[in-house]
Parts: sequence; C-alpha cells; structure tokens
Amino acid sequence: ILFLARARRVPVFASARDGVTVLIAARNEGKGALRAVQSLVDQDYEGELDIALLVRDETDTCVPFLQAAFPSAAGMDSSGLDFRYSQNRRITIHFTGCDAKHAKINWMLRRIDSPYTAILDADHQAHADWIRTSVAILNESGGKIVQARREPISAHGLFGLWDSLHQHIGCEVFNETFSRLGLTVFFTGSTAVFESKLLQDHPLADCLTEDTNLSYDRILAGEKILYNPYSGSSEEVSPDLYSFLARRRRWAHGHTEAFLRHLPSFWRAPLGISARIQFIVHGLHY
Repeated sequence: ILFLARARRVPVFASARDGVTVLIAARNEGKGALRAVQSLVDQDYEGELDIALLVRDETDTCVPFLQAAFPSAAGMDSSGLDFRYSQNRRITIHFTGCDAKHAKINWMLRRIDSPYTAILDADHQAHADWIRTSVAILNESGGKIVQARREPISAHGLFGLWDSLHQHIGCEVFNETFSRLGLTVFFTGSTAVFESKLLQDHPLADCLTEDTNLSYDRILAGEKILYNPYSGSSEEVSPDLYSFLARRRRWAHGHTEAFLRHLPSFWRAPLGISARIQFIVHGLHY
C-alpha cells in the first residue's frame, strides 16, 4: 500500500454549503483547545460552521484562553459563552455539567439542528480542507459517516514515534486497504463527520471506547463508514511510557469488551463474507 499505491490526487469536489456543527469535548486542555478551535475557524468551507466547545463549567482552563483570543464574546452566563466570529463562523462554549466525553457530546446532540455534526478532539488540529472534503464525500456517496485521516503534530522521541507508528501509519494502512477493498472503516473517536440525525438517533454509549462501540453498532446494522484519505487532522501523541501504556491498556480493555458485547448480534447482521471476516479480524486486534 505505502510503496506501490499510485499517488492519490485530491479530486475537484462540488462546493457544499450544508451547515455543520463541530463538537470539541474538552477537559482542562488550556491553550490546546484554542488551537483546535482556531483550526476550525480557518476551514476553507463555504457553509455555516457552528463550533461548539464542550466543557464542564466556567472553571475549565480553556475558558480564559478563548475569552482572550475572541474578546467579542457575549457575556458569560450559566449556559456558557457565545461568539460570532464572522458571518458563517460561530463559536460557543457550553457548560454541560459533565466530565465524560460521551456525556458532553450526547448533551449537545439534543441542541443541534444542522444537517451534519462533526467530532474533533481537543488535542487535534484540523486541516483546512477537512470539513469541505468530508461533506463532499458524504454528499457524493450518499453516506452517513466519514472518518478522516489522522497524523501527528510531532512524533519526537521514542514513545511519540512508537505511538504514531501505531496510531497513524498502522491505522492509515488499514483504512486505505479497507477502502480499496470496498469495505467499511471504523470510527476512531475524532475527526469524523456524521449525518446529524444518525448521531442523534444513536448517541455515544457509556463505555471505555465509545468510538469502537459506535462503529460496531452501525456496521452490524448494515451501514458503511466511509474514509476521507485527502484530509483530516494532526494530533498530540504519547509523550512518555506511562501515557503510552495507559492509552493501550484502556483501548485493549474497551475494544475487546465492545467486540464481545456485539458478538451475539454478529450472527444476525446483514453482512457479506468479506465484511464478516473484517469484523472478526478487527475485533481480535488486541
């Protein structure tokens, strides 16, 4: 795949202007959350972008950075802060009263009225054409979910490099392979765009790896998660051994738990033989 595949050129997608709400669930990310928000403000997308930063309350460390960066914000109240950055860019900070990522996102889903909802983690920096290319892929394919490419902001150091080799080189080789074989890819927790109604009808579950759980739910229901190989985001990687091992321990536990939970439904799912083999291989990853 890496050495023999033809160089992929970005097609000229038809311009899309559907409204998109981008959810960033943050917990004391400080200045990092500002970087994520700014990368969304700088999107080359022509449609309306509602950028929603979801925190527990006004004590979150990212709040003062957003206030300093966007001084035109409306006054803070019990629900949060509201910024109008430009004609088609709105930034809001919502005080959800929740700590968990899935709880913050589910809290916000009830308040969304745009056709599409995107999820970006607070330690990510979106590429400028992420929303445009993702929405175009959904519009042209008739799909409901598209997972974008991810890469490291920096892979400096042994554990950062090791983390990136797994998270970026490894995952992208799988995604590229699955895509070329006409198979689904899997939602990886960030940098994905959804049809809003689908996400509202099937909110994130309270589990260790809500991304894997949601992927298995939708795939076993016969839906296909598309892949955007043209754009995506750059993210932080594990800085040390403790962080590296802690992430793998959580992923291994949550991934395997989600696989075993969905195994009874697997036998009744409307899947072909290739998709069934893929599901088993993915489920046994850890």
